[in-house]
Amino acid sequence: AVRMSHNPHAEELYDLCDKLGFFVMDEIFDEWENPKNKWRQGHNVYPPGHEGYYEDFPECWKKDVRSFVLTHRNHACVVLWSIGNEIDYPNDPYCSPKFREMVGNNDASKPAAEQLYNPDHPDIGRLPVIAKMLADEVRRYDTTHPVTMAIAFPELSGSDALFGCLDVIGYNYKEQFYENDHERYPEKPLIGSENSHGYAQWKAVTDNDYVAGQFLWTGIDYLGEAKGWPVHASPSGILDMAGYEKTEYYFRKSLWSDSPFVYAATSLHGQNVFLHNWNYVSGEQIDVRVYTSASSARLILNDKICAEGGKNEKGYIEFSLPFENGVLCAEVSDTVRDEIVTTQAACRMKTLLHTGGDMQFIEVHMTDDFGNEVVTDSSLVRVTVEGAGTLAGIENGDTADVTEYAADYRHVYNGRFIAYIRPCGSGEIIVRFDSAGKKSEEVRYRN
Repeated sequence: AVRMSHNPHAEELYDLCDKLGFFVMDEIFDEWENPKNKWRQGHNVYPPGHEGYYEDFPECWKKDVRSFVLTHRNHACVVLWSIGNEIDYPNDPYCSPKFREMVGNNDASKPAAEQLYNPDHPDIGRLPVIAKMLADEVRRYDTTHPVTMAIAFPELSGSDALFGCLDVIGYNYKEQFYENDHERYPEKPLIGSENSHGYAQWKAVTDNDYVAGQFLWTGIDYLGEAKGWPVHASPSGILDMAGYEKTEYYFRKSLWSDSPFVYAATSLHGQNVFLHNWNYVSGEQIDVRVYTSASSARLILNDKICAEGGKNEKGYIEFSLPFENGVLCAEVSDTVRDEIVTTQAACRMKTLLHTGGDMQFIEVHMTDDFGNEVVTDSSLVRVTVEGAGTLAGIENGDTADVTEYAADYRHVYNGRFIAYIRPCGSGEIIVRFDSAGKKSEEVRYRN
């Protein structure tokens, strides 16, 4: 399922969700009649800006809701309407007399005055009034799909008046309120409208049949909410901005896979940077994480079993061992195993061409002489395009790489990147990849 946060998206995305069979929680607003803080100078750096949709809300909300619902209601993918995201965040903009002090690391760096109840802020009592207006307007054009909203502080905003407007109650990160609120509203399904990636958060879904599911913040890294130069994007996804699987992706796969699955990732002891990598210095202590659909796994180094174990409270298996060149294998059965080999230095490039759309793309992976991908390589690669196409851009998934997207060069990140090619008419397209000390690669195809 996909949550469209926090605004309607391009029609092509809904078409794609229809085609691929994704459910969609379709969301229209990130603010209503009052402004949220806009961190123009850095996260929680005051004073914030306040420009936003609230300026147009009084005049435009009705026609925007109408357009939103009528445009999307016949998409097979849309199963749930959301009328707002975190509108109830304390002091941003609404506040409650029950509020005493901010909680959580998202607020720790705010000035002390901003962490306390401030009666000068809009009163939280306005929330159910506006929510009812919006929910009623949605139902005016569609009575077949339920209405929800993504609530940030249900302990403050979760009144009968607000929850009564909703068909499904959405919670951003507040799993601890599921049980109590289910007792209050046993007829209403609950959903994790925004959740972190931990195993405990997922258990809150699997252990409670009245919770419909959860939406991870986020599925994919995204431009925005960067924490400071040179980082230009949020790294919170389980896929990077090139669409490649990060280690966290395999944890989720271990939870959701219908077939037996195992994946191993390693890190220098204590550094907590896990990659599918077995290239270290002899004798260094290496932490190993094993993500699997099984309850236990064994670790095999150079054909010798060196450890066996079961899942911890975080939902994966942990080992630690000194590094030794060779082959590290995580195994749960004779046929379900994941191997990581010690690679040589990268000397070649492997290319994978993907065609068929308005934009073609070519993956580039650094490999050694044996064809093993070298995930520690960060070589600079130049791209030349000739014929009936042009280079649209390059993405490597590194949120700290500030190279212009349209530049004809880029460092690989985790040993790879993607070059996007825009066709210009019909004919042959020739794409060449060059990197110092490596064999050049050329891809030829016809558009």
